[in-house]
Amino acid sequence: MEAATSGPARARAGARRLAHGIGVLGGVAAALALASPTAAGTRITVGSTAGFARAVGQLAGSGGTVVLRPGRYGRLVVPPRAGAPLTIEARTGATAQRLVLDGTRDVVVRGLRILPSGQRGGVSVVGASDVALERLALTDGGRGLNVDMTVLRAQRIRIADSSFTRCGSGEPPDSAICLRLRDTQDVVVERSWFHDCNGCDFVHGSYNDGLTIRDSVFERALVGLRCGHHFTECNHQDLVHLIDGGDVMIERNRFGIYEFGEAQVFLSGPIRGVTVRNNVFLGHDPDYPGYEAPRGITLGTKRSGDAPRSVAVVNNTIMTGHARADGYSTSILFSPAYTRLPVEERPFVANNVIARIEAPSFLCERVQASVSNVLVHGRACSPADDAGDPELDEQGRPTAGSRLVVDRADERYATERDVDGDRRDARPDIGAYER
Repeated sequence: MEAATSGPARARAGARRLAHGIGVLGGVAAALALASPTAAGTRITVGSTAGFARAVGQLAGSGGTVVLRPGRYGRLVVPPRAGAPLTIEARTGATAQRLVLDGTRDVVVRGLRILPSGQRGGVSVVGASDVALERLALTDGGRGLNVDMTVLRAQRIRIADSSFTRCGSGEPPDSAICLRLRDTQDVVVERSWFHDCNGCDFVHGSYNDGLTIRDSVFERALVGLRCGHHFTECNHQDLVHLIDGGDVMIERNRFGIYEFGEAQVFLSGPIRGVTVRNNVFLGHDPDYPGYEAPRGITLGTKRSGDAPRSVAVVNNTIMTGHARADGYSTSILFSPAYTRLPVEERPFVANNVIARIEAPSFLCERVQASVSNVLVHGRACSPADDAGDPELDEQGRPTAGSRLVVDRADERYATERDVDGDRRDARPDIGAYER
């Protein structure tokens, strides 16, 4: 049996992994619901899908807590409601085929495992508001079925301390996504673990305003055997791909390897107001020798006449830059459309460690300003940048020999804290880590 765990681990000894509760299926609990008033409101314990529906209906106006006993549930639906807050707590071993929050509000869901069985499974949050999804675990369980989360036309949604595993195993490769966000406002994704997905994007969002992605791990989005290791069959393995929308914060995340996607973070379309700060972009994975992440950040596309505007890339450590099939070997690629935009709308790049820029035009000619960056392989874009080996360790942390980055950041643009949440000192370091 796998123990239910949650929280950051190995914060100082390598890439931070977040382990989350994935309980083993227990026996089917009794179907009778037991209701009892508590100081926090009514608590109803249920053991069946029908019992859950009755309990949610009973608490529609008063609010309270529904507790799921260990067991297997089908499609759990929370319909529109207007009462006091509702909490759904899943005990270890409670597993559902699908959770649907349809036009509802003021709901908290904790500890539920989503596992498809015979058909697609997942979580749907549609037209909802003020919803928190905490300690959820979405996985296909090795059954070769699709499992995903969709948040559509919703606002003030928080997804925290959750895990997404093997999301795309049963979906056609061109549409497999772990977390799909569309037409949302004020969504927060934090302290979550996205890993081991074949032929899919981890996060794919479009037309989202006020989106924050922070303190999370994204690793191993690969083509895999089911896709035939062929680009045309599985051409979407971006760790985060955002289209249009605006007011986006991507901070304190760790990005791992992908295969055949555009980038670890890919922003396209007329998205506005994005900050990418204090992230670590790793190019290798010790568990998958031979795989290398080609690119850390891509802004815009080669053919589009528009590009993301007002983007700040600050205090990141970008160790990717392996050569791709298209011939480019660069950690960052900015669209040529930036040369046609006003200077003040182009990306601002400061205090980053950047492993590789194959040609200056990919970065230098397309930015608003480039300040206090260290280019490991490539030419510095401005007198305020530097070039050379920063002597980082395998996880991108500064070492005793990291003279190019320690105390060398431009303090005007330095972040208050680093990727681990530690406060930077009066002489901040370049990159995601403060030594």
